[in-house]
Amino acid sequence: MEYSRKAPSANPEANSLSQLSIAKKIKFLKYHFDKIEAVFEEERKQYIQADKIEQERTKNDEDDHNYNYEYSQALREIEMVYLRMHRYTAILTLYSYLEDTLNQICDISKKNLVIEKSYKNFKGSGIKRAKEYLKKEINVDFTCVNSEWSALSILNELRNCIMHGNGNLLYDEHKERGFKVIVNNYNYFEEIEGRFVFFSSEYVRKMFNNVECFLTYLLNPKLVGVNR
Repeated sequence: MEYSRKAPSANPEANSLSQLSIAKKIKFLKYHFDKIEAVFEEERKQYIQADKIEQERTKNDEDDHNYNYEYSQALREIEMVYLRMHRYTAILTLYSYLEDTLNQICDISKKNLVIEKSYKNFKGSGIKRAKEYLKKEINVDFTCVNSEWSALSILNELRNCIMHGNGNLLYDEHKERGFKVIVNNYNYFEEIEGRFVFFSSEYVRKMFNNVECFLTYLLNPKLVGVNR
């Protein structure tokens, strides 16, 4: 790869954690997500048009013996397979960044504010453990970001369903029963093929914004002793 040795790293994670690095990372994630969405949307439009032509060609047939299902099948694959995999990947990447950044904030706060306990001493795991640590040890007030946290709690459940069950709502029926209810009552979610969770591109974009807002709030030096 050709680039200047003196050029600053293009990867936000390679630089110190700040409100600016958060904004840059989310910007990159959005760009990557939207670019792939656009590719599939263009293919989807082409297959829809081709299938309409096929429907017109065979509209007077008595049955579908001569109907070419190639286009409708390709369309179904895009909607049920490729877009699902793409959006699953986006959610896992975003959640990983959220959890890692929260853990970094905990570590930096511990050091800068000279606190004995680490977030690792707290029970649980993931973003819930980090939040609990920041609330109890750093006295962070989360009132201003309650709505964002509620959305991130659902994101956490979605991540677990994807990570541990490949999006299969039945992978652990007892444990995930609550999440299945959320899926069936949440505007951005739907259940496909009787067991898999699917969600709109709007949901992913909404989560980009929620994560950025939540982390930007926490990276206020007055809250956790982290430099901008």
